[in-house]
Amino acid sequence: MDDIFVYIIAMDPLVKEHVVANPDGTFSVFINDCLSPERRMKAYNHAISHIKNGDFDKNADVDTIEREAHRVFV
Repeated sequence: MDDIFVYIIAMDPLVKEHVVANPDGTFSVFINDCLSPERRMKAYNHAISHIKNGDFDKNADVDTIEREAHRVFV
């Protein structure tokens, strides 16, 4: 798997995590610092699943990708 850099930062409380595919092939995962340790781990695992599933290479809109991801994890 590509290099993944994880940052725990202050974010809008409605956002759990955000993943960025960097131009150099690495990924940055930003996790909301207001989450509990358990929620942070869930957010991290969710972000990693998008990377493992190749979601950044799919030709689909974000809503479709999220529906697919949540169908797997719900």
